[in-house]
Amino acid sequence: MIQSKQNLIEADRELPYPFTIPLSDGSVLTCEKSLRILPKNRLTMQGKWQDKNVVAKVFISKSAKRHAKRDQKGIEKLHFYKFNAPEILYAGTAKWKGVYVVLYEFLSSAQKVKQAWEQASDIDSQTDLISKLAQTLARQHAVGMLQTDLHLNNFLLKRARIYCLDGDGITFARKPKPLSIRKSFHNLAMFLENLTNNKPEHIKTAFIEYCSCRNITINDTNYKRLLKVMQSVRSRMNKKQMEKTLRDCSSFVCHKSSHQFVVYDRQFETPAMSALMQNPEIAFQDASAEYLKKGNTCTIIKVPVDEHVLVIKRYNIKNIAHGLKQLFRKTRARRSWLSAHYLRLLSINTIKPIGLHEKKLGPCHFQAYFIAEYNEGHAIDQFDIQDEQALQYLESIADDFVVQLNTMFEKGITHGDLKASNLLIRSGKVTWLDLDSVKFHHNKFSFGAAKKADLIRFMKNFENDRKQYNFWQKYIEQL
Repeated sequence: MIQSKQNLIEADRELPYPFTIPLSDGSVLTCEKSLRILPKNRLTMQGKWQDKNVVAKVFISKSAKRHAKRDQKGIEKLHFYKFNAPEILYAGTAKWKGVYVVLYEFLSSAQKVKQAWEQASDIDSQTDLISKLAQTLARQHAVGMLQTDLHLNNFLLKRARIYCLDGDGITFARKPKPLSIRKSFHNLAMFLENLTNNKPEHIKTAFIEYCSCRNITINDTNYKRLLKVMQSVRSRMNKKQMEKTLRDCSSFVCHKSSHQFVVYDRQFETPAMSALMQNPEIAFQDASAEYLKKGNTCTIIKVPVDEHVLVIKRYNIKNIAHGLKQLFRKTRARRSWLSAHYLRLLSINTIKPIGLHEKKLGPCHFQAYFIAEYNEGHAIDQFDIQDEQALQYLESIADDFVVQLNTMFEKGITHGDLKASNLLIRSGKVTWLDLDSVKFHHNKFSFGAAKKADLIRFMKNFENDRKQYNFWQKYIEQL
């Protein structure tokens, strides 16, 4: 039963829908569905108010009043400058002390821009969407507005129009004054880096549309300037995104103590999964567990949990010297966890990461476990290309491999161990395994050497099969 601010705080993410919140003007908000929950801070919900479908932002932190006002003012500024944004239906307090509420119209038949981008199947659809977003940003910057949170879910697409949602993340000057090119390109770079799997042609389109709208000179100097800013922004965003996968939030369950660190995908949260994550070693004693690898540095098993089949990779401590060497390093399990999440953001087809468990004592790390979904498939070198049908199938796989690897290289990322067994073929696609050697390079010299090493290691898979070697050589030459 939700009857106070304290109830909202204690409910955390487990809100008992439907429930009502009495507002100060005597009306009642009926909350029906969670859209985004920031525990002890802000609840964004879908509901009804005065027979209207609404999106309700309910602020409950100590600074609730300030954040509610900022959200309201941000949307009001968007309306003032004729940008598309939802109408504000109510802005005030609830009858519960310390609870501030802003109600927005619910935009029916609207689609999140992130979803629209992911579903855009051809270059024309992608170009049209990027153009609209770049023009929206340019118009905002021209009047001194700046969106600090350019996550694609903060934009909606309705009837081919872009709607802006996050008023709290908008800053603006008291007197309209265009943003400097430095600030403008930094903000544009943030948007482009949030556009997962962006390609050079996408960046070029956004640059041209943005500069045309702002009357900024379209030349190589300014384009290279944008690319340089994107590289800097990418580095910071990589760090921020990886940090998110290591804390309790809407996507992840996280438990920290002096003796262990545990984080796992909230979608998999069940009693059985919680028990496994608290002590993954129990799975290695399970009679249903199938050993896939028994090695000095790691042991890998396949085990059923609920309706899922999982792979658990235990990173072993070989001896005292090895253990001492690993004490203060980031564990290989953590590197796998972070790499898998970031590569998936880039539309790289990696194994799905489920959980991470580290045994520790203060800052010292000991044994660690990485849990992922199990995938059936064949190693990339296990193909007979003697007949035409098999050759055509391998050509489609090679095209997919080149696209994915090129995406990694464009972002300054190398895999570190491209042996055939780490490249699983399933449903005609390449799935990347063994991610604890993935590196994110910030130096072009180290990247160049690591890229060369990746390609050499990949070609080594086919050194005993001249026909396959020649087949793959022509694809590797594209990179």
